[in-house]
Parts: sequence; C-alpha cells; structure tokens
Amino acid sequence: MKKLNQILVGYYHYYGITDNSQSLSNFRFRMMRSLYKWLNRRSQKKSYNWEEFNQMLKAYPLAKPKIYVSVYAK
Repeated sequence: MKKLNQILVGYYHYYGITDNSQSLSNFRFRMMRSLYKWLNRRSQKKSYNWEEFNQMLKAYPLAKPKIYVSVYAK
C-alpha cells in the first residue's frame, strides 16, 4: 500500500491541474477496482467482498486526488 500511494501521489502531482479533478477521481476509483481484483486473485477463494475491501481501505487508506497546479493563479 505504501508503494501504491507513492505511485498515486506521483500521478496526482503530474496530472493534478485545474479542471482535471473528475479525471483524477475516476483514476482513483479504477485503481481501487484493480486493487480489489488483484487482492481477490491471491487464492481460489475470494479474499474480500466490496464491503470488506472498503473496511480494509479505512485501515490502509489510498491517497486522495488533489489539484496541485492552478492555471488561473499568477
């Protein structure tokens, strides 16, 4: 989770400009779905359902998207 958060923050720094918040939120959600999929592939039995996965994310939160560069600021 630490490495994933580093990757997410780097992505947010690169793409976090004005009017791009919807795309960043969409990317975070897709990353969550991908993480859910890969955690459930660890064995033949499902490791998590969506509710348990969200509980796990409360203990190990993913970085939230943030706008780092404002095009309108001087």
